[in-house]
Formats: sequence, structure tokens, C-alpha cells
Amino acid sequence: MLISLDYKNVSAYQGFRYLHVTFTNSPSPELLNRFVIALNENGHLPYIINHEQLCQMPYVQIAHTNDGKFISGSAIKQCDGKLAEIGFMLVDKKYRCLGLAEYMTKSRISYAQKLGVKMLYAKIRGKNINSMNNLRKAGFRSAGNFLDQKNSQSTITWFYLPLQSIIHYECCQLLRKKLLDLIPVIG
Repeated sequence: MLISLDYKNVSAYQGFRYLHVTFTNSPSPELLNRFVIALNENGHLPYIINHEQLCQMPYVQIAHTNDGKFISGSAIKQCDGKLAEIGFMLVDKKYRCLGLAEYMTKSRISYAQKLGVKMLYAKIRGKNINSMNNLRKAGFRSAGNFLDQKNSQSTITWFYLPLQSIIHYECCQLLRKKLLDLIPVIG
């Protein structure tokens, strides 16, 4: 089947040839709303996200069927020019293990590189092994486990990926402001 993508390097993702999926990084308000509903119903976030918050993010990508059924979504949540956070990765249960998460992670990396971002980071809650493996596969490294005091008192594993040739010290400096108020989890 033919796949329509808003991404240039499609040939690397042959795993989608059996799906009739469209990816868009300019989703309609209706698709954004379906992503918001899916995120809130999923139960993994310790807070409720709304449509306006998602609209303010620098990059949102959604995969859907031709009849508009939500399949997956992801975002770059915030970006200050040097450092950007990726998050809100969600794949509908029926479409898991098909490479969608890997594709969407690589799309976000590519977009951040085009923006000139020096480093990406991600926060993974609890023991979300699938998300952690997805990030590691894309080249992310763990920055450690920290206690999330704001939202849920749960453990969050922070990951980072340098996008430019920068030394480890510079990576630490970029993350330092984000990690400064967090309590490391030992053990």
C-alpha cells in the first residue's frame, strides 16, 4: 500500500508498506483534539493536557488512517534554541510493535536538527521500558533517575541526545538547569 508522509527520508522505513497511514506535522484541530483525548485517557500523565497546550508546542506529529482515525502522536514539547524536550509519544495499542514510535522519534530528531538544536532530552516516567528502549535505539543516553516532586512523586528517568559535536561537559551544562531542583534516586 502507498503511504503519504510529510518527511523526506521515507525509504528507511519499509516497515510501513503494509499500513495505510498518513503522517502530518501540521495536524488539523480535530486530529489534535483526538491526540489530546488519547493522551488523557491513556493514564500515564499525572496531569491533564489540553488542546491549547498542544497547539503551543513547537512540533506535533500525528499519524492517522485515511478515514481520520488517530493512530499515534508525538511532540517536541519545548525548545529554547539550544535545548529541546521531546515527549507525549503515544501509539494506539492496535498499532504497536510496527516501528511507528521509532519513526516518530527519528522525525523529531530530524526536525530539531533543522532548528539547530544542540541537544534533545526526554523524561520517561516509572518503568516505561518500551519508551526507554526506543530512545536508546535512537542514540539517547541516560542522565539518571530523579524524583518528580511537582506532579506525582514518581521516578523519572532523564535521557539526552547531543545533536551537534559537543563535549560531555557542555551536555551537563545544558541539562544542569533542568536537573538542579530534582532529587536523584539512588538504587
